Amino acid sequence: MDNVSVVKRMTLLAMLASISSVIKIIFQATTGPAARLTFYELPLIIAGSVFGPIYGMLAGFISDIGYMTTYGYGFSLMTISAMMWGAVSGVVLYKRTITLKRIIIVVIIASTLEFFINGLQLFIWNSGANPNLTFQMFMISSTVRSVILVAKWPLQIYLMHLIYTRVMDASPLVFVKQKSVYPLSAD
Repeated sequence: MDNVSVVKRMTLLAMLASISSVIKIIFQATTGPAARLTFYELPLIIAGSVFGPIYGMLAGFISDIGYMTTYGYGFSLMTISAMMWGAVSGVVLYKRTITLKRIIIVVIIASTLEFFINGLQLFIWNSGANPNLTFQMFMISSTVRSVILVAKWPLQIYLMHLIYTRVMDASPLVFVKQKSVYPLSAD
């Protein structure tokens, strides 16, 4: 691999991580104290599918650093959940034909992992003086979060399908097309 190719790949990875961070910071809807609606994971799925699970995780980590810096909190399990989006998409999609079935698998597995990892972190942060109250709040927030989780699946799947069929196939970046990110079929 020549230096130009390395620079192109790292530039695209940095751009995807930055886009993810901006989406997570600016384009979000907070639906309560422990629930947030955002689509920051879409660029991380692309990063994992184009560069593999390790670089996908790196993109998730970089994305969450931007979020942590903006909101002033330190490393937590939520950083690991952001990294999972790149890892799962890298394992399922990297160097494989992108199909609708694989996109569905990525979205369901990664979002479920994110749900449980973030739920554990929220429980840790909120466990305090009254454990019974904390558990009740955890159960209520988990119900709201699970509704959001399942409601987001069709939109996440549709958007990833749209990105792969319309954007990735039309990409002039040759190194992206070398990774079998097309054709999209519904196997």
